[in-house]
Amino acid sequence: MSSTSIIPAENRVFKKHQLLDSWNDNNAALKERIEKERKDRAIFEMKLDLQRQQEIALREKERKREEMWREQEISKQLKMQLDEEDELEKLKKKREQEALRRIYDTQIQEKLIADNKNQLVQRQERPDAFLYQSNSAQYEPSIENPRRLSSQRSVLPENNPNSQPSAKGKARGQFSPLIKAGTSIFR
Repeated sequence: MSSTSIIPAENRVFKKHQLLDSWNDNNAALKERIEKERKDRAIFEMKLDLQRQQEIALREKERKREEMWREQEISKQLKMQLDEEDELEKLKKKREQEALRRIYDTQIQEKLIADNKNQLVQRQERPDAFLYQSNSAQYEPSIENPRRLSSQRSVLPENNPNSQPSAKGKARGQFSPLIKAGTSIFR
């Protein structure tokens, strides 16, 4: 028998175990590396997710800030518009009041002018009715109450038959209305 390269059975088993151990070592290292990569990947994804959430929160905050700014601008413009409308309303009311006051003043002036014209006409028509006007309203002549004119005319000495004393009255020493009014002449 020639001595060929025949590996003894013990050597074969040893080699096999050596290969298995080497493979197991490689496998364990690979597993460790895979586990480490998985953990690193998970940490990276967590960091990325956290960064995304922060960006979303920041964008939301900016959006809310812009929305609040827009609302403030809108409310400011609305307030300015309401203030302008209030000012216009006040100005309109003031103008209306001034117009009403002018109309009222004009009406009063027209009434005074008409009253003055009526009094002038009455004085021209009946000048004797205005000679002895009293301050009280019952003796003021008016167109509405012509009796006042007639009653006032009856007070005048030339229209009153009782103003001149009769001969009988003169004999008894009675005074005329002129004497009663403050003169010191006896009749």
